[in-house]
Amino acid sequence: MAENKRALKRYFIIDELLRRRPGSCISIEDMMEAIQDRLDFSISERSLKGDLEFMKNDPGMKAPIANKRGEGYYYTNNKFRLQAPTFSNEDVKSIHQALSLLKNFSQLGLPASFASAVNKLNLVISDPDENSLVLLDHNDSYRGARHLETLFNAIKDGQAIRFRYKKFDAEEGIQVDMIRSPLVLKEYQRMWYVLMYNPEKDSYRNYALDRMSFVAIEPNAKYTKPKGFSPKKYYQYAMGITVDNNRKPDLIKLKVFKPLLHYIVESPWHETQQVEYLDADSAIVSLKVYAGSELMKEIMSWGPSLQVLEPKTLRNTIAEQINGLRKMYH
Repeated sequence: MAENKRALKRYFIIDELLRRRPGSCISIEDMMEAIQDRLDFSISERSLKGDLEFMKNDPGMKAPIANKRGEGYYYTNNKFRLQAPTFSNEDVKSIHQALSLLKNFSQLGLPASFASAVNKLNLVISDPDENSLVLLDHNDSYRGARHLETLFNAIKDGQAIRFRYKKFDAEEGIQVDMIRSPLVLKEYQRMWYVLMYNPEKDSYRNYALDRMSFVAIEPNAKYTKPKGFSPKKYYQYAMGITVDNNRKPDLIKLKVFKPLLHYIVESPWHETQQVEYLDADSAIVSLKVYAGSELMKEIMSWGPSLQVLEPKTLRNTIAEQINGLRKMYH
């Protein structure tokens, strides 16, 4: 296991080195020196070339590594980034119990993707008594997690559910019993939501799992899933979980400055994002999303690092928020 973890560290160092110089090559010698400096042990040229081949050919990585004779190695896709799987503490315990069995199955001629998954688990899962290579961001006290299994099975099997729900603004102790058809589970900011369909009103709504005090399959109710429903299409223009079916998404234009600009380019806020550079320090970032509370929170969290240009309604709303804060702290 120690050697597997050491290999994983090398892979991420190699990935960082290849991403650091887009379009340029880095020599074997420079990579060997960087690995030795970072990990405090030397690696042979043969072993390093083996790492590069593994990263390139492993089905779970498929790193776009190319070699230019006499110059070194580079990524053919500058947007590629090696991703590390994340696991909760309970995941780690469960996987350790099953990993020995998975290793046996990987030798039975199963698809390469299966063997690759086993290899990745070996690489990223630390022994319980060792320091993990993956820092986890999870909420052990999140109450809604207890309903995940029931809701998942209801969606998978096409069954309606009965649940008891406390609205966000409801008085203490007031809850409502409902029967709905669950369509999809969605995680947002370390919390879980389930999108439900109400056939009587032909309407959709997200419900927070932590506000549910009771969830059960309702065998006497008909499960209804709208024809052609697609979770991906439904949330296509959402920044989080909010979708307004009564209007089209907004074209958002933001003027973004460094250092936030680097962050947005490297980690786009949305798949519709487009960037038009004004100069080396600023750019116009365009998004096609619903201008809801999630977008507002994201914009406000970055303060003077960005400016809303369009639409005017969003710009005015942000200005009102800023004026309210100014009065509060004046």
